[in-house]
Amino acid sequence: MRAAQGVKYERPLPVQTPAYKPRSDACIRTNLCTFGHQPSLLRRYYERGCLMELTLRRVFSHVMAHHIPGERTQAGRVLLALAGGYPVPTAKLIQILEVDPRSAIQSLRSKSGGFWLIKNLNKDKGRGLYQLSPLHLTGKPLDDAEARTIRKRELACDSKNLALRESLRLPSALERYEEAMQTEFKFTDTRGGTA
Repeated sequence: MRAAQGVKYERPLPVQTPAYKPRSDACIRTNLCTFGHQPSLLRRYYERGCLMELTLRRVFSHVMAHHIPGERTQAGRVLLALAGGYPVPTAKLIQILEVDPRSAIQSLRSKSGGFWLIKNLNKDKGRGLYQLSPLHLTGKPLDDAEARTIRKRELACDSKNLALRESLRLPSALERYEEAMQTEFKFTDTRGGTA
């Protein structure tokens, strides 16, 4: 698009959110490739508020690329928030995403998302408190593969239990179906008018 004649086009200034902090010298000197091998270094970086400068590819350099979601997607932003290894409450994730994080977490845990092992520590107490498994954060591909295998087994177990529950419901569902098919349709005009 061209600017109107006589009107000078000005490039908009980048928006700085309150969570953004400029890079410090310590952040620049930090070797980002060592995070997986030194979780304490990642925690210090996270506590200084510099984590938003990290990319998922740098944090999870040991993870196969097809398991890492896009950074601008909801799943990618949730994964970046969980990359510190600390439990993150649902309220914080809602603040980051501006929507409920359940669908993003569900997609990360699924086959299409790469079977990320994300635990809900407050499952029985109402609001969620989510934490990424430490196996994803060790920097070792074998540990990451183990975490994905654990999640894949959990998902298969949940699927089996759901199928069993549904199969137990089958006889009563068939009975209701037969009953509904035998019922005749009767229409009574309650408007009281003549046609």
